[in-house]
Amino acid sequence: MNISNYNLDGNDISNSLDNKLNQSNYSETFNTYLEEDKIEGFEDNLEDNFKEELEVFNNSFSETIKFDDTNKITNINTPEESLQKYNVIPNSGLESQLINKPYNVVLYKDVTGTHTFTLNETIKNVVSVKLLSAYGSAKKDTAWGGKFFAILQIDELSKNVSAYDASDPVDNDNSLNKLENSFAVLENYNNYQTSSGVGRNWYRNEFIHNHDIKYFDPPLAQLQHLNLTIYDTPFTNTASAAGLQLRMNLLIETTEKLRIY
Repeated sequence: MNISNYNLDGNDISNSLDNKLNQSNYSETFNTYLEEDKIEGFEDNLEDNFKEELEVFNNSFSETIKFDDTNKITNINTPEESLQKYNVIPNSGLESQLINKPYNVVLYKDVTGTHTFTLNETIKNVVSVKLLSAYGSAKKDTAWGGKFFAILQIDELSKNVSAYDASDPVDNDNSLNKLENSFAVLENYNNYQTSSGVGRNWYRNEFIHNHDIKYFDPPLAQLQHLNLTIYDTPFTNTASAAGLQLRMNLLIETTEKLRIY
């Protein structure tokens, strides 16, 4: 019996123990007993020898293997410990997160006064509507000539708060102020003639500058229609009588979740 053939991770069996077990010659002892006709005593002698060798083995084994120090035989590494031991970077797979699902809505219309946009699909559980950008163009020889801005009122997206002057002869009670409850204001940033020789005013509103966004708390159950009125002056009861070519880019966010990577 050669104990050194057994691989005990982290522990070595002493050579002295191996020698003791390997040098025990039970076959010679048994032949001696056969020749001398002492079979009855052989069993007792064999049992004593076995007990003695077993005691030597136990003592040497206990001294050689120090479980309190190493404990490597019964210690099972976790996957994390194994990765750290062999300096392996774990593959956690694709990282992802859940966000509120956005809908990008692009609208265009040559609007004279009022218009109702009907979305191609009903968007449910809306938490916010952001105006990413809006651009408008109108002929200079119409009511838009010399007008500095265009006011967009959308019934479903009213949000702006304005102010009034009690001494103002035109609007001293805020009843005519179309900036109040408006959704956005487009500013005139340029005017020039087109290739056909028509002079036009150009208006714009961009989120990076204007930050127009409407929040809903609790979420709006559904949104399919946008009822728009355009004004070319702030104190009036009358919508613009001239056409404004308008393009709007809206980002509508909902409670529906979308996983992104």
